Amino acid sequence: MALLNTGAIITDIRGRVNGHSFSRNGFGHTIQTKVIHHRKSSSKQQRQRELVKYITQSWLNLTIAEQNTWDPFASNFSFRNKFNAPVPSPKNVVYNITNQNYFNANGSLLTNAPVYDNYQSGSIFPTAHSVSAQTMKFSAFSPPVFTCLQIGISPPFVNGQQNKFKSKISIYYPLTPVIGSPQIIDLSSLWWSQYPFATPDNLVWFSFRWVNANSWVGSPTLYGTYFLLP
Repeated sequence: MALLNTGAIITDIRGRVNGHSFSRNGFGHTIQTKVIHHRKSSSKQQRQRELVKYITQSWLNLTIAEQNTWDPFASNFSFRNKFNAPVPSPKNVVYNITNQNYFNANGSLLTNAPVYDNYQSGSIFPTAHSVSAQTMKFSAFSPPVFTCLQIGISPPFVNGQQNKFKSKISIYYPLTPVIGSPQIIDLSSLWWSQYPFATPDNLVWFSFRWVNANSWVGSPTLYGTYFLLP
């Protein structure tokens, strides 16, 4: 934004000319150039937008009785407004968020609300990362309440280039929990098919979010690791 000091010939100017808007505020005349924001439209974002539209429409197709089943479930969730006061989450919003996770994990939608249970935490740790053997495995210990893991994997970063996590691969990995025994999660073929030229100095970030039986997702567990030669 620029300020204009008008003279004897031009004393005032308002409106828009060739993409530039002229106005006046308490500091004087101003000029602003209109910026056209392009909406990001990667294939992943397009799929997510279509899913949100699909779930929003499905809510309108529910019967009143089916919608009312979401009242007690939604009462367990709230957000804070600008005054930092807790506000109950609307049931249609809870329906949408729940079904986004549920659809990504199961390929279908929940019509009636699930039974609410308190969120529990699982544990996961790396077991094998090797360049020459092309392995990328994790061991997951999960309580029975979990149905899947939401996993994000970054592209390879050269040492010193970047270490901020940014997911390029995002999947839902089904879980078959066994009490006391880990489930081995092998991400090797998926990752190497996208980035076949990784080297030992490449840093890779992994994000794991536990999805429970309610289809709600917890906070991410992040791992940043360099590939290791065996």
